[in-house]
Amino acid sequence: MAKSSPFTRKFRHWTGSSIVSCRRSGEGNSTSSRFVSSELSITNRATEAIAEYEKALARDPMHADARLNMATALARQGKTDQALRELTRLVEQDPDNAVARTNLGVVLLQLGKIEQARIQLEAALRADPSLEPARQALESIPR
Repeated sequence: MAKSSPFTRKFRHWTGSSIVSCRRSGEGNSTSSRFVSSELSITNRATEAIAEYEKALARDPMHADARLNMATALARQGKTDQALRELTRLVEQDPDNAVARTNLGVVLLQLGKIEQARIQLEAALRADPSLEPARQALESIPR
């Protein structure tokens, strides 16, 4: 687990709710898999959820919802380095994904990478100015 600075410690309480999950309905077999893995993640069965997301990504490496939700589950488990990798990959895949950029910003804050976090959160708000978790995280960064 990453070391925490005084700044990131104050986010520990907040980040559990600031990581934004994406739960959309879809088509075909992946719908039930996504729903089950989302429910597992929400009910603190993150290890099982991550395994389901990995299966979905093995079938479709470009599956944005699976990658986002897997990163969310990893972050909630404190596996910030792994969450960072997944979120970075997702943002590279889809630079306009405001939720992914928000979560990437929050994970970067947890890692103490304040300026990189600011860049991601500002980009999230450019993509979706109404995304409140991005705005709250950005406003919480000391100037």
